[in-house]
Amino acid sequence: MNLKVITTAALLVLGSASTAASLLAADGATPPPPPPPAQGQGQGPGGGPGGGRGMNLEGRLKMMSETLGITEAQKTKLSPIIAAEIKEMQELRQNDALDRKAKGEKMKAIREAYKPKIRAELTPEQVAKLEAWEKDHPMGGPRGERGERKGGDKQK
Repeated sequence: MNLKVITTAALLVLGSASTAASLLAADGATPPPPPPPAQGQGQGPGGGPGGGRGMNLEGRLKMMSETLGITEAQKTKLSPIIAAEIKEMQELRQNDALDRKAKGEKMKAIREAYKPKIRAELTPEQVAKLEAWEKDHPMGGPRGERGERKGGDKQK
């Protein structure tokens, strides 16, 4: 009888150790999740020729090429301008000292500062296309200039 108890206990210990080892091995074999994309990378909402949060340099140039028909020479001239704008926007987003409203106002000022620099590299026809696109895609998503939602409700 004593031998049965010892054998059963030994089998339980071995089974538990085997199960624990399997779980640990399986846990270590699972690759970690990929890191989230850096700010300004990828193509998020607000993309298009005017840019927007989440749009990187390559994405903006691609959208401008598709929407406005910019040339390779224009891409070369626009790249440093757009890169500088993106950098300023990223730095502003990371500034925790400003509240949301102040950041929004500064972002608008940055966009307004770069608007003439970008337009200077476009043809009059491309500027007209850009203005039409901007009219159909106001900054800030579905709200208009005065913070109204498309349904007419004011933002609170």
